[in-house]
Amino acid sequence: MTDSHLAMSDSRIQSRSLEDALAEARRHSLTRDNPSLADLPGWFTELRSHQRVAIREVLNAYDEGAKCVVVDAPTGSGKSLLAEVVRRLLSYRQTTYICSSIALQLQFIHDYPYAKVLKGRSNYATVSYPERFGGRDGLSAADCTKSPGDSESCLWCPTTYECHYERAKCAALSASLAVLNTSYFLSECNGPGRFSRGGLVIADECLAAGTLISTPDGPRCIEDIQIGDVI
Repeated sequence: MTDSHLAMSDSRIQSRSLEDALAEARRHSLTRDNPSLADLPGWFTELRSHQRVAIREVLNAYDEGAKCVVVDAPTGSGKSLLAEVVRRLLSYRQTTYICSSIALQLQFIHDYPYAKVLKGRSNYATVSYPERFGGRDGLSAADCTKSPGDSESCLWCPTTYECHYERAKCAALSASLAVLNTSYFLSECNGPGRFSRGGLVIADECLAAGTLISTPDGPRCIEDIQIGDVI
């Protein structure tokens, strides 16, 4: 997919039925008068006409049984806002927003400061030696030496609970809106699985051309992946 796409995938693991949420969403307006939208960030004033149309189309697609909805719109058209409004209207308890770079993660956090961001381990300094963070030979949470079941075995942090990366991960896991890098999210889902938590997954900017995807026959570019291919 190109950078003009945003995908929203619904796992249907909710505290109430999707049908009930859709019905309630339609009963409310798409303004701050709607309790679900009342505490959107201060920069939000009103939805543009094309955003309103897109939101209604997304709701209709879910109503018709879609599990994944793709929104194709140019950069700057407000796809992230569209997805955030849909999340709120359908009252998702947990949503994971994924994007392709740290810059996009930081941009999203700037726009939606109540979200919790989680980056890869190498983006966090160690607790005991923060001055050694950065540079080609720098020390980071990626150099963790902890042993399973022993929270005090890492050479670089007093305990696992104090590790900056582990703290950020716990915050993201418990947040209603978590912001992850796409590659990290896919690795988590195919490994530890802690972010296979249900709810809504918003794939913003999706995967840029040239992104390598693991397949049984080895890495393949995203543009060569077809519907039905095993990854």
